[in-house]
Amino acid sequence: MDFRLLLILTGFTAVLGDDVGFLSCGNYTMQPVNNEDWYVRVGSDEKGTVKGYNFWFLIFKDARFNFERIQDDEPYFLISTMRWNDWFIYMTDTPNGQVESMNEKPGPEGQWMVQRVENGKYTLSPRKWPQKYMCMSDDTLDYTVLACDEAGTAGIFLIKKNSSRYYQQIKVLFRNEHCIQKQTIIL
Repeated sequence: MDFRLLLILTGFTAVLGDDVGFLSCGNYTMQPVNNEDWYVRVGSDEKGTVKGYNFWFLIFKDARFNFERIQDDEPYFLISTMRWNDWFIYMTDTPNGQVESMNEKPGPEGQWMVQRVENGKYTLSPRKWPQKYMCMSDDTLDYTVLACDEAGTAGIFLIKKNSSRYYQQIKVLFRNEHCIQKQTIIL
């Protein structure tokens, strides 16, 4: 008599898939590599202007970003904040390409291609203008976020997981269906 054992294991793992897949699992801060003391945030003005600020000890919800992947097989994301999760950032069609936010899902001007430059460092370009990069200027007191023709150091961002104890990973996993994948292994 031949007995065979069929063992089925089911586990849950985070879906990463590629260099940027992890962004769908949680909220993150963004800091330009040319000035790591500054953080990207969305302002509370009527345009939701995207700016920088350097109060590292006060990383409020307007500086904690959610990345919503548009399609699983492409590195494009809609980006909102924890404070205004129904407002999405986009690049304006102005001479300086000011980055602002809108209270609806944007078209290609707000569908951001996130590309890894090296570990933890990324560039962001809108689908509408792939040759333009999100950059944080250092020519004003509030460090506006706008378009640059070349990424340079102003257009390369450190994207870091929010490590606040109030926003634990387990809460994110159960809230976002793209973060959990059921795996079945037959031995």
